[in-house]
Amino acid sequence: MFENINSILYKTNTSTALEGIESGNDFVPFLVQRWCSMHSEPVAFILNETTNRYWKCLENNKEWYIALNTSLPKCKFKRIQYIKKSKKETTKKANENIQKIANNLEISTREINQYIEQFNLILPNEEKSTT
Repeated sequence: MFENINSILYKTNTSTALEGIESGNDFVPFLVQRWCSMHSEPVAFILNETTNRYWKCLENNKEWYIALNTSLPKCKFKRIQYIKKSKKETTKKANENIQKIANNLEISTREINQYIEQFNLILPNEEKSTT
């Protein structure tokens, strides 16, 4: 899969990659688009305006590869950092407060955490974060 991403984003000679797509099953259009969209904001915009709109027209992996290869410009090589969701660290005291509230209201701690995030709530004995 990463060879296909390299040939779409960076390399100009793609004849060998196209032969590999016809013979193998390592090309998954969704994953290739996802990784390409993490390269840069302009690449993500181009993907949204082209392949995400006209995906119904593309029937097989070869057509997907050709569409991605022709619509995306060749870029300078850069390591693509996989975007992960950051977890907020909570203190032990905050966890205890959330657990007490959840037991009191008879709902889950996940729901309490969602309410805190949605409504920017501050629990008693908790300092307001500056983030």
